[in-house]
Amino acid sequence: MLVPMTALMIPIIAMLMHHQQKMAQIIHGQIRNPELENEVRSLRVDLQQLQYQLSQQNMALEQMRSGVEKGAAGQPPIVRDAGLQERVGS
Repeated sequence: MLVPMTALMIPIIAMLMHHQQKMAQIIHGQIRNPELENEVRSLRVDLQQLQYQLSQQNMALEQMRSGVEKGAAGQPPIVRDAGLQERVGS
């Protein structure tokens, strides 16, 4: 009775050991996924581009705001886009 149980336990223990080793590798980051690393790298580039665009738009808004504030102080607002002037009618 002991011999058949031992024979069945050996593969089960081997599977558990293999699973434990895989989990340890995952936890400690020894397994690399190149597809995932490429996707993360691409997302980082996209994020940097979006941050740059956001800062450019923020600066443009600040320039527009300062132009509107000058217009409110008695000076005409600064409008650099000729097409915008035609659409607004000024």
